[in-house]
Amino acid sequence: MNHHTQNHNNPNHDKVIIRTPKHPSSKYSSSTTKPEFKARTTMTRSRSSTTTTITSLCGIIELLEGHPSHNVVEIIFHTSWGPKPFPGRVELIFKVQRASHTLARFEEFRKAMKARATAGLAEGNDDEENTWCIADGNEVMWFHCLIQSNISEK
Repeated sequence: MNHHTQNHNNPNHDKVIIRTPKHPSSKYSSSTTKPEFKARTTMTRSRSSTTTTITSLCGIIELLEGHPSHNVVEIIFHTSWGPKPFPGRVELIFKVQRASHTLARFEEFRKAMKARATAGLAEGNDDEENTWCIADGNEVMWFHCLIQSNISEK
């Protein structure tokens, strides 16, 4: 499931990946092994009080419970799930760090979106989407749930 929500406050946000178990109500007993995140590159984990740094080519950081960004993502995820309460729990949240050239491309795109939205309003298209684009350049925060079946167990 892909879940996206708009973030209109921070133009330099990072992509956040959320992984939830396939069967949210299931608990891991002491005799079972908890699934681990697998990437195509070798990873080294080093723990601190709020983050786990996973060193790889794609610059992924695991945000642990208590980290301010982890809390924000959980709140957004739980409140925008739908009319029913979220049936599971957020197990891991990874933050993908963006390179400086990616941020520069994002800023160029954002300026282009603002210009296009301004031109749309000048032509008489007075819709809410144009208003938001002028305000923040159509900034979107993406959330991706990774299904347990897609994750290899150790």
